[in-house]
Amino acid sequence: MKYDGNPTLAGDANAWCASFVNYCLREAGYSPAPTGFMSSHFCHNNPDKFVKISKPVYGAIRYCRRDGGGHVCFVYGTWKGKMLVLGGNQHDTILIEYPDPTSKGVEYFVPIAYQKFAEKEQEKGLHEVDINAARLYFGGAIDIRENPGAGQTDPMA
Repeated sequence: MKYDGNPTLAGDANAWCASFVNYCLREAGYSPAPTGFMSSHFCHNNPDKFVKISKPVYGAIRYCRRDGGGHVCFVYGTWKGKMLVLGGNQHDTILIEYPDPTSKGVEYFVPIAYQKFAEKEQEKGLHEVDINAARLYFGGAIDIRENPGAGQTDPMA
């Protein structure tokens, strides 16, 4: 990998979100994107590995455009009717949270091997998360705010 001149490993200038997603894919036995795995556009750039789906399902990769690039994370479920996502580089950490409601260009992808399952799951919709059980399991890795990005504290803390 070529050094791109970033003076720090913190912040949005590095594609930690894509690295996290590809790490999880590799650990699950699905080979990560062969090209662009350090880019949030890796799903777009590897159509032989990933397919776009019309509605989110558990485990789908959620891509959204943002200033300076994009962001990828996994769809986790819903809580109080709002989508929850799991991702890296969300507030400089790995956590479960509501995605930014101002996100633009949101798309959902799954590995091709997951496509048939995802198509069936789209009919069912996302499952409601038992947030208390998730908190017991994940602890501080859950950051759910009533107004994401508004600086409110977690209503469950």
